[in-house]
Amino acid sequence: YAWWVWSDRGIFDEQGNLLEVQAVGRDNTEVRRSQQQLTHSAKMATLGEMATGLAHEINQPLNVMRMAVVNVLKRLGNGDAQIDYLQDKLTRIDGQIQRAARVVDHLRVFGRRSEIEQQVFNPTQAMEGSVALLGEGFRGKGVELRNDMADLGRPLFDGLDPAQAGEMVRARGLRFLGLSQVYPFNSWDDTRQAEVAALIDTAKRAGAETISLIPRNDGTGGAEGERQANLRVALKACYPMLVAADMVALVEPLGFGRSSLRSKHELAEMIAALDMGARLRIVHDTFHHTLAGGGALYAAQTGIVHISAVVDPLLAIEQMEDEHRVLIDSRDRLGNIDQMAALLAAGYKGAFSYECFSPETQALADPLTALRQSFDFISAQLQAKAA
Repeated sequence: YAWWVWSDRGIFDEQGNLLEVQAVGRDNTEVRRSQQQLTHSAKMATLGEMATGLAHEINQPLNVMRMAVVNVLKRLGNGDAQIDYLQDKLTRIDGQIQRAARVVDHLRVFGRRSEIEQQVFNPTQAMEGSVALLGEGFRGKGVELRNDMADLGRPLFDGLDPAQAGEMVRARGLRFLGLSQVYPFNSWDDTRQAEVAALIDTAKRAGAETISLIPRNDGTGGAEGERQANLRVALKACYPMLVAADMVALVEPLGFGRSSLRSKHELAEMIAALDMGARLRIVHDTFHHTLAGGGALYAAQTGIVHISAVVDPLLAIEQMEDEHRVLIDSRDRLGNIDQMAALLAAGYKGAFSYECFSPETQALADPLTALRQSFDFISAQLQAKAA
Protein backbone atom coordinates (compact mmCIF):
# COMPACT_ATOMS: atom_id res chain seq x y z
CA TYR A 1 0.00 0.00 0.00
CA ALA A 2 0.96 3.63 -0.48
CA TRP A 3 -0.66 6.38 1.59
CA TRP A 4 -0.97 9.87 0.16
CA VAL A 5 -2.12 13.10 1.82
CA TRP A 6 -3.85 15.52 -0.53
CA SER A 7 -4.57 19.24 -0.31
CA ASP A 8 -6.73 20.85 -2.97
CA ARG A 9 -8.47 24.11 -3.81
CA GLY A 10 -10.78 25.40 -6.50
CA ILE A 11 -9.97 28.32 -8.84
CA PHE A 12 -13.02 30.43 -9.77
CA ASP A 13 -13.59 33.29 -12.21
CA GLU A 14 -15.20 36.64 -11.33
CA GLN A 15 -18.69 35.18 -11.79
CA GLY A 16 -17.98 32.34 -9.37
CA ASN A 17 -17.65 29.66 -12.05
CA LEU A 18 -15.15 26.88 -11.33
CA LEU A 19 -12.23 27.07 -13.72
CA GLU A 20 -9.96 24.35 -12.36
CA VAL A 21 -8.99 22.40 -9.25
CA GLN A 22 -5.40 22.52 -8.07
CA ALA A 23 -4.22 19.63 -5.93
CA VAL A 24 -0.93 18.78 -4.24
CA GLY A 25 -0.18 15.33 -2.86
CA ARG A 26 2.64 13.89 -0.79
CA ASP A 27 3.54 10.31 0.00
CA ASN A 28 2.68 9.65 3.67
CA THR A 29 3.42 5.91 3.64
CA GLU A 30 6.51 6.03 5.86
CA VAL A 31 4.67 8.02 8.52
CA ARG A 32 1.82 5.51 8.53
CA ARG A 33 4.23 2.59 8.74
CA SER A 34 6.02 4.24 11.67
CA GLN A 35 2.68 4.68 13.44
CA GLN A 36 1.93 1.01 12.76
CA GLN A 37 5.26 -0.01 14.29
CA LEU A 38 4.62 2.08 17.42
CA THR A 39 1.20 0.47 17.81
CA HIS A 40 2.71 -3.00 17.40
CA SER A 41 5.39 -2.24 20.02
CA ALA A 42 2.72 -1.11 22.46
CA LYS A 43 0.77 -4.33 21.87
CA MET A 44 3.88 -6.42 22.55
CA ALA A 45 4.48 -4.54 25.80
CA THR A 46 0.86 -5.15 26.81
CA LEU A 47 1.18 -8.88 26.12
CA GLY A 48 4.20 -8.99 28.41
CA GLU A 49 2.21 -7.35 31.20
CA MET A 50 -0.60 -9.88 30.72
CA ALA A 51 1.67 -12.93 30.82
CA THR A 52 0.43 -14.14 34.22
CA GLY A 53 -3.20 -13.96 33.22
CA LEU A 54 -2.51 -15.72 29.91
CA ALA A 55 -0.71 -18.53 31.73
CA HIS A 56 -3.78 -19.00 33.92
CA GLU A 57 -6.11 -19.03 30.92
CA ILE A 58 -4.09 -21.85 29.34
CA ASN A 59 -3.41 -23.77 32.57
CA GLN A 60 -7.06 -23.87 33.55
CA PRO A 61 -8.23 -26.05 30.62
CA LEU A 62 -5.09 -28.17 30.98
CA ASN A 63 -5.97 -28.87 34.61
CA VAL A 64 -9.55 -29.77 33.67
CA MET A 65 -8.27 -32.17 31.01
CA ARG A 66 -5.80 -33.74 33.43
CA MET A 67 -8.55 -34.41 35.99
CA ALA A 68 -10.76 -35.91 33.27
CA VAL A 69 -7.96 -38.23 32.16
CA VAL A 70 -7.21 -39.25 35.76
CA ASN A 71 -10.87 -40.11 36.34
CA VAL A 72 -11.06 -42.12 33.12
CA LEU A 73 -7.91 -44.07 33.98
CA LYS A 74 -9.33 -44.81 37.44
CA ARG A 75 -12.57 -46.14 35.94
CA LEU A 76 -10.62 -48.22 33.42
CA GLY A 77 -8.49 -49.64 36.21
CA ASN A 78 -11.62 -50.63 38.13
CA GLY A 79 -13.21 -52.14 35.04
CA ASP A 80 -16.11 -49.73 35.38
CA ALA A 81 -15.75 -47.54 32.28
CA GLN A 82 -19.17 -47.21 30.66
CA ILE A 83 -19.44 -45.92 27.08
CA ASP A 84 -21.61 -42.94 28.10
CA TYR A 85 -19.12 -41.98 30.82
CA LEU A 86 -16.17 -42.15 28.41
CA GLN A 87 -18.04 -40.13 25.78
CA ASP A 88 -18.86 -37.45 28.36
CA LYS A 89 -15.26 -37.17 29.51
CA LEU A 90 -13.88 -37.12 25.96
CA THR A 91 -16.39 -34.44 24.99
CA ARG A 92 -15.31 -32.38 27.99
CA ILE A 93 -11.64 -32.80 27.05
CA ASP A 94 -12.40 -31.75 23.48
CA GLY A 95 -14.19 -28.64 24.76
CA GLN A 96 -11.23 -27.66 26.91
CA ILE A 97 -8.84 -28.18 23.99
CA GLN A 98 -10.98 -25.82 21.92
CA ARG A 99 -11.00 -23.31 24.77
CA ALA A 100 -7.20 -23.33 25.02
CA ALA A 101 -6.94 -23.11 21.24
CA ARG A 102 -9.19 -20.03 21.21
CA VAL A 103 -6.99 -18.31 23.79
CA VAL A 104 -3.91 -19.01 21.66
CA ASP A 105 -5.71 -17.84 18.52
CA HIS A 106 -6.77 -14.60 20.24
CA LEU A 107 -3.19 -14.16 21.40
CA ARG A 108 -1.97 -14.52 17.82
CA VAL A 109 -4.56 -12.06 16.55
CA PHE A 110 -3.68 -9.51 19.21
CA GLY A 111 0.05 -9.92 18.68
CA ARG A 112 0.15 -9.87 14.91
CA ARG A 113 1.17 -6.75 13.02
CA SER A 114 -1.96 -4.78 12.15
CA GLU A 115 -2.85 -4.07 8.56
CA ILE A 116 -2.56 -0.46 7.49
CA GLU A 117 -5.97 -0.71 5.81
CA GLN A 118 -8.95 -1.00 8.17
CA GLN A 119 -10.97 -4.19 7.81
CA VAL A 120 -14.42 -5.44 8.81
CA PHE A 121 -14.34 -7.62 11.95
CA ASN A 122 -16.75 -9.67 14.08
CA PRO A 123 -17.41 -7.81 17.36
CA THR A 124 -18.40 -11.04 19.15
CA GLN A 125 -14.95 -12.48 18.45
CA ALA A 126 -13.37 -9.23 19.64
CA MET A 127 -15.39 -9.38 22.87
CA GLU A 128 -14.49 -13.01 23.50
CA GLY A 129 -10.82 -12.31 22.80
CA SER A 130 -10.73 -9.30 25.11
CA VAL A 131 -12.39 -11.18 27.96
CA ALA A 132 -10.06 -14.15 27.46
CA LEU A 133 -6.92 -12.01 27.50
CA LEU A 134 -7.94 -9.62 30.30
CA GLY A 135 -10.15 -11.83 32.45
CA GLU A 136 -7.51 -12.91 34.94
CA GLY A 137 -6.35 -9.35 35.54
CA PHE A 138 -9.95 -8.26 36.16
CA ARG A 139 -10.88 -11.32 38.25
CA GLY A 140 -13.42 -10.48 40.94
CA LYS A 141 -14.51 -7.36 39.07
CA GLY A 142 -17.30 -7.00 36.56
CA VAL A 143 -18.39 -5.83 33.15
CA GLU A 144 -21.36 -3.94 31.78
CA LEU A 145 -22.53 -4.84 28.28
CA ARG A 146 -24.48 -2.45 26.08
CA ASN A 147 -26.71 -2.90 23.03
CA ASP A 148 -25.83 0.40 21.35
CA MET A 149 -25.27 -1.52 18.10
CA ALA A 150 -29.03 -2.14 17.84
CA ASP A 151 -29.44 1.15 15.96
CA LEU A 152 -27.04 -0.20 13.33
CA GLY A 153 -29.04 -3.37 12.88
CA ARG A 154 -26.69 -5.53 14.94
CA PRO A 155 -28.29 -7.86 17.52
CA LEU A 156 -27.21 -7.98 21.16
CA PHE A 157 -24.01 -10.07 21.56
CA ASP A 158 -23.89 -9.98 17.74
CA GLY A 159 -26.23 -12.98 17.66
CA LEU A 160 -24.37 -15.06 20.24
CA ASP A 161 -26.70 -16.97 22.58
CA PRO A 162 -27.14 -14.94 25.81
CA ALA A 163 -26.36 -17.95 28.00
CA GLN A 164 -23.13 -18.53 26.09
CA ALA A 165 -22.18 -14.85 26.36
CA GLY A 166 -22.81 -14.90 30.10
CA GLU A 167 -20.76 -18.06 30.55
CA MET A 168 -17.94 -16.43 28.59
CA VAL A 169 -17.85 -13.67 31.21
CA ARG A 170 -18.21 -15.86 34.30
CA ALA A 171 -15.66 -18.43 33.12
CA ARG A 172 -13.04 -15.70 33.55
CA GLY A 173 -14.10 -14.96 37.13
CA LEU A 174 -15.96 -11.78 36.19
CA ARG A 175 -19.36 -10.51 37.30
CA PHE A 176 -21.95 -9.67 34.67
CA LEU A 177 -22.98 -6.40 36.33
CA GLY A 178 -25.63 -5.26 33.92
CA LEU A 179 -27.19 -5.23 30.50
CA SER A 180 -28.09 -1.92 28.85
CA GLN A 181 -30.51 -0.56 27.72
CA VAL A 182 -34.14 0.42 27.03
CA TYR A 183 -34.58 3.95 25.65
CA PRO A 184 -36.73 5.96 26.18
CA PHE A 185 -38.26 3.98 29.04
CA ASN A 186 -40.36 6.94 30.30
CA SER A 187 -42.34 7.17 27.07
CA TRP A 188 -44.35 4.11 28.02
CA ASP A 189 -46.39 2.21 25.43
CA ASP A 190 -46.75 -1.36 24.13
CA THR A 191 -43.45 -1.12 22.27
CA ARG A 192 -41.58 -0.04 25.39
CA GLN A 193 -43.20 -2.80 27.43
CA ALA A 194 -42.08 -5.38 24.87
CA GLU A 195 -38.54 -3.97 24.88
CA VAL A 196 -38.30 -4.12 28.68
CA ALA A 197 -39.67 -7.67 28.71
CA ALA A 198 -37.17 -8.73 26.03
CA LEU A 199 -34.23 -7.11 27.86
CA ILE A 200 -35.23 -8.77 31.14
CA ASP A 201 -35.47 -12.14 29.40
CA THR A 202 -32.06 -11.72 27.77
CA ALA A 203 -30.51 -10.56 31.05
CA LYS A 204 -31.90 -13.57 32.90
CA ARG A 205 -30.59 -16.00 30.30
CA ALA A 206 -27.18 -14.33 30.31
CA GLY A 207 -27.05 -14.16 34.12
CA ALA A 208 -26.81 -10.36 34.22
CA GLU A 209 -27.47 -8.76 37.61
CA THR A 210 -29.35 -5.69 36.33
CA ILE A 211 -30.90 -4.00 33.32
CA SER A 212 -30.69 -0.27 32.53
CA LEU A 213 -33.50 2.16 31.79
CA ILE A 214 -32.64 5.45 30.05
CA PRO A 215 -35.00 8.48 29.92
CA ARG A 216 -35.98 10.45 26.84
CA ASN A 217 -33.23 12.84 25.85
CA ASP A 218 -34.48 14.80 22.84
CA GLY A 219 -35.97 17.96 24.35
CA THR A 220 -39.50 16.57 24.71
CA GLY A 221 -41.39 15.28 27.75
CA GLY A 222 -39.58 17.54 30.19
CA ALA A 223 -42.37 19.95 31.15
CA GLU A 224 -43.28 20.30 34.83
CA GLY A 225 -46.00 17.81 35.68
CA GLU A 226 -45.62 15.94 32.38
CA ARG A 227 -42.23 14.44 33.19
CA GLN A 228 -43.30 13.34 36.68
CA ALA A 229 -46.46 11.72 35.31
CA ASN A 230 -44.52 9.89 32.58
CA LEU A 231 -41.97 8.67 35.10
CA ARG A 232 -44.67 7.38 37.46
CA VAL A 233 -46.46 5.49 34.67
CA ALA A 234 -43.25 3.85 33.45
CA LEU A 235 -42.01 2.82 36.89
CA LYS A 236 -45.39 1.38 37.89
CA ALA A 237 -45.47 -0.64 34.65
CA CYS A 238 -41.89 -1.91 34.99
CA TYR A 239 -42.04 -2.89 38.65
CA PRO A 240 -44.23 -6.02 38.42
CA MET A 241 -42.13 -7.27 35.49
CA LEU A 242 -38.98 -6.88 37.59
CA VAL A 243 -40.55 -8.62 40.58
CA ALA A 244 -41.73 -11.56 38.47
CA ALA A 245 -38.26 -12.03 36.99
CA ASP A 246 -36.35 -11.34 40.23
CA MET A 247 -34.48 -8.57 38.39
CA VAL A 248 -33.19 -5.12 39.38
CA ALA A 249 -33.39 -2.11 37.05
CA LEU A 250 -30.93 0.78 37.11
CA VAL A 251 -32.49 4.12 36.18
CA GLU A 252 -30.06 6.77 34.94
CA PRO A 253 -30.90 10.49 35.15
CA LEU A 254 -29.23 12.42 32.31
CA GLY A 255 -27.96 15.90 33.14
CA PHE A 256 -28.34 17.37 29.65
CA GLY A 257 -30.68 20.36 29.45
CA ARG A 258 -32.74 18.46 26.86
CA SER A 259 -33.27 15.44 29.16
CA SER A 260 -36.73 14.51 30.47
CA LEU A 261 -35.19 13.20 33.73
CA ARG A 262 -32.30 15.33 35.00
CA SER A 263 -32.86 15.25 38.74
CA LYS A 264 -31.71 12.40 40.96
CA HIS A 265 -33.79 13.97 43.72
CA GLU A 266 -36.96 13.72 41.62
CA LEU A 267 -36.23 10.09 40.78
CA ALA A 268 -35.36 9.12 44.36
CA GLU A 269 -38.56 10.73 45.67
CA MET A 270 -40.69 8.92 43.09
CA ILE A 271 -39.14 5.52 43.86
CA ALA A 272 -39.65 6.10 47.58
CA ALA A 273 -43.25 7.28 47.12
CA LEU A 274 -44.05 4.14 45.11
CA ASP A 275 -42.13 1.90 47.56
CA MET A 276 -40.13 0.32 44.75
CA GLY A 277 -36.62 0.62 46.17
CA ALA A 278 -36.15 -3.16 46.25
CA ARG A 279 -36.20 -3.38 42.45
CA LEU A 280 -35.28 0.11 41.24
CA ARG A 281 -31.85 1.61 41.84
CA ILE A 282 -30.30 4.89 40.74
CA VAL A 283 -27.28 5.32 38.49
CA HIS A 284 -24.91 8.01 39.75
CA ASP A 285 -23.01 9.30 36.74
CA THR A 286 -20.34 11.85 37.69
CA PHE A 287 -20.70 13.56 34.30
CA HIS A 288 -24.47 13.89 34.45
CA HIS A 289 -24.42 14.80 38.15
CA THR A 290 -22.24 17.79 37.28
CA LEU A 291 -24.36 18.80 34.28
CA ALA A 292 -27.50 18.66 36.43
CA GLY A 293 -26.00 21.05 38.99
CA GLY A 294 -24.95 18.53 41.63
CA GLY A 295 -27.06 18.00 44.71
CA ALA A 296 -27.70 15.04 47.01
CA LEU A 297 -25.84 11.81 46.23
CA TYR A 298 -28.33 9.16 47.47
CA ALA A 299 -25.57 6.64 48.12
CA ALA A 300 -27.93 4.13 49.76
CA GLN A 301 -30.19 4.11 46.68
CA THR A 302 -27.33 3.94 44.15
CA GLY A 303 -26.91 0.74 42.16
CA ILE A 304 -23.80 1.64 40.15
CA VAL A 305 -21.53 4.65 39.60
CA HIS A 306 -20.44 5.71 36.11
CA ILE A 307 -17.25 7.74 35.95
CA SER A 308 -15.52 9.78 33.25
CA ALA A 309 -13.68 13.08 32.98
CA VAL A 310 -13.95 16.19 30.86
CA VAL A 311 -10.60 17.95 30.49
CA ASP A 312 -11.18 20.56 27.77
CA PRO A 313 -10.70 23.90 29.61
CA LEU A 314 -12.64 25.87 27.00
CA LEU A 315 -15.96 24.04 27.38
CA ALA A 316 -18.73 25.53 29.49
CA ILE A 317 -20.68 23.00 31.56
CA GLU A 318 -23.73 23.33 29.31
CA GLN A 319 -21.55 22.63 26.25
CA MET A 320 -20.28 19.28 27.51
CA GLU A 321 -21.44 16.23 25.55
CA ASP A 322 -20.73 12.49 25.56
CA GLU A 323 -17.94 12.86 23.00
CA HIS A 324 -15.96 14.94 25.52
CA ARG A 325 -15.84 12.16 28.14
CA VAL A 326 -12.32 10.75 28.65
CA LEU A 327 -10.27 8.91 31.27
CA ILE A 328 -9.79 10.59 34.64
CA ASP A 329 -6.51 12.34 35.42
CA SER A 330 -5.33 15.52 37.13
CA ARG A 331 -7.03 17.72 34.50
CA ASP A 332 -10.54 16.50 35.36
CA ARG A 333 -13.15 19.28 35.58
CA LEU A 334 -16.06 17.19 36.90
CA GLY A 335 -14.83 16.65 40.44
CA ASN A 336 -14.78 12.86 40.05
CA ILE A 337 -12.52 12.31 43.06
CA ASP A 338 -14.71 14.43 45.34
CA GLN A 339 -17.87 12.66 44.14
CA MET A 340 -16.37 9.18 44.54
CA ALA A 341 -14.95 9.99 47.98
CA ALA A 342 -18.30 11.36 49.14
CA LEU A 343 -20.16 8.29 47.90
CA LEU A 344 -17.73 5.94 49.64
CA ALA A 345 -17.90 7.97 52.85
CA ALA A 346 -21.71 7.75 52.69
CA GLY A 347 -21.51 3.94 52.59
CA TYR A 348 -21.61 3.13 48.87
CA LYS A 349 -20.02 -0.30 48.30
CA GLY A 350 -20.96 -1.03 44.68
CA ALA A 351 -19.12 -0.94 41.38
CA PHE A 352 -17.55 2.00 39.55
CA SER A 353 -17.83 1.67 35.79
CA TYR A 354 -15.97 3.75 33.21
CA GLU A 355 -18.09 5.43 30.52
CA CYS A 356 -15.72 7.18 28.13
CA PHE A 357 -17.44 7.93 24.83
CA SER A 358 -14.70 10.18 23.46
CA PRO A 359 -13.36 9.04 20.07
CA GLU A 360 -9.93 9.99 21.41
CA THR A 361 -10.23 7.43 24.22
CA GLN A 362 -11.72 4.73 22.03
CA ALA A 363 -8.83 5.12 19.57
CA LEU A 364 -6.06 4.69 22.18
CA ALA A 365 -3.23 2.51 20.87
CA ASP A 366 -2.54 1.09 24.35
CA PRO A 367 -5.79 1.33 26.35
CA LEU A 368 -4.62 -1.10 29.05
CA THR A 369 -1.74 1.14 30.09
CA ALA A 370 -3.94 4.25 29.93
CA LEU A 371 -6.58 2.58 32.11
CA ARG A 372 -3.98 1.43 34.62
CA GLN A 373 -2.52 4.93 34.87
CA SER A 374 -6.00 6.38 35.41
CA PHE A 375 -6.87 3.76 38.04
CA ASP A 376 -3.58 4.46 39.84
CA PHE A 377 -4.33 8.20 39.84
CA ILE A 378 -7.86 7.63 41.21
CA SER A 379 -6.63 5.25 43.92
CA ALA A 380 -3.87 7.59 45.03
CA GLN A 381 -6.24 10.55 45.22
CA LEU A 382 -8.90 8.63 47.15
CA GLN A 383 -6.32 7.28 49.59
CA ALA A 384 -5.00 10.80 50.15
CA LYS A 385 -8.52 12.06 50.89
CA ALA A 386 -9.17 9.19 53.28
CA ALA A 387 -5.89 9.72 55.20
